Amino acid sequence: MIFTNILKSHLMMFDQQCLNLCDNIIEKSAWVYKKVSSNPVFSPTTVKFHYQFNLREMSRVIEGLTCSAPAQYKGDINKFLKLWIHELKRVFSDRLTEMGDCDELDKILDEAFKGFEGAEKD
Repeated sequence: MIFTNILKSHLMMFDQQCLNLCDNIIEKSAWVYKKVSSNPVFSPTTVKFHYQFNLREMSRVIEGLTCSAPAQYKGDINKFLKLWIHELKRVFSDRLTEMGDCDELDKILDEAFKGFEGAEKD
């Protein structure tokens, strides 16, 4: 996937721990995108006509990650994973208008975060 190449080339400047996260981050980001896209809660309606998600959201998440600097995340994968979750929330929740929808997104993000061994979510 093109996103893997983009993120991997950015993470080459980081330590090995962060670089090792790349494939899993892309896989889990795609999983989140698919879950949001297929979940009826996030389907467009006359009131929520702006609930339309496409691959542009994936590219915005990766773009946000590529704005990171290696020195800030050296030896701390949890900090980089928090940035990833932040970017997912920023991209997807910006369109959400109801608290119930935000709660549903948080459940999806929590499930995605569980896929990282040794990671701790505050």
